[in-house]
Amino acid sequence: MRKTRPQQRLWQIVLGLVILPPLGLFMLWRSSRTLRVKIVVSTVLVLVVGAAVVGLAEVANHKRLAAEDVPPSGFDVTYDSRGHYRNNRILPLERDVFNAVVSEMRRPQPMQAVPPGEIVSEEMVHPEAKAFEVVADRFGLDYEDVKAIYLKVSVQLVEKTRH
Repeated sequence: MRKTRPQQRLWQIVLGLVILPPLGLFMLWRSSRTLRVKIVVSTVLVLVVGAAVVGLAEVANHKRLAAEDVPPSGFDVTYDSRGHYRNNRILPLERDVFNAVVSEMRRPQPMQAVPPGEIVSEEMVHPEAKAFEVVADRFGLDYEDVKAIYLKVSVQLVEKTRH
């Protein structure tokens, strides 16, 4: 008499799904469970494994940023005793602020006619002033911080293109 393979018990499948997910999925799909159960368990497992992978990537990214010594503010525009930036790298927030200022300056602005005897605003003379205000509001920073970040990144980019 030939022995038939016994049905896999539920605990074996769950153990396989936890310890080695591909093996657990194989065991699940070879079992006599209904198609609906197989699809639901497979979908949940894929979502859990995907979330774990994304979580590990985020942890690695945070560790990398912590190792780069990024200040809590996200930007560093301080100078050393020789007048050079202490942190000559362009930090992620600085890059985002710079790109936002450039995008805002490229946005077409309506021309304003100034009547004779009227005082000309700073925004008319320096179009980046309005961009600094808009970006400062968007990022929750001070106007002067946005201006300093823009200057720092501009200087860094000019130095990189010279070399």
